[in-house]
Amino acid sequence: MSLNNLLKCLTNDYGESWDLILPQPEFTFNNTINKTISCTLFELMYGLHPKVLTDVTSLPLPHKMEEQVAKYIAQANHHRKDIQFEEGDLVLIRLRLERFPIEIYNKLHARRDGPFKILKKLGTNSYLVDLPT
Repeated sequence: MSLNNLLKCLTNDYGESWDLILPQPEFTFNNTINKTISCTLFELMYGLHPKVLTDVTSLPLPHKMEEQVAKYIAQANHHRKDIQFEEGDLVLIRLRLERFPIEIYNKLHARRDGPFKILKKLGTNSYLVDLPT
């Protein structure tokens, strides 16, 4: 959830009175676990969880925000393909300039090389490949 999207939805759903309920989404946003830092912003700032007298529920996502999130997900995943390889498959590898010394690899070299045999599947998208020395 981004703060920008939350504020857009508040202005759309509450019209002219959105500023009257601003403390609720502010508290909710600051008390939501951030994926990047793996803790809440309140916890990052003060080192502890906020003390509240009553149970504070987060604002429900307005229908418009749910639709927008679904559109973002669809757009981000539009070009992605889920291709899984198995041990023994032959694959091409992508050569990156930053992985080689400048005198060995330059912009005129091939961008891909192979085929190379997959020796072991390490994860959903990581493999041990039999590369030449």
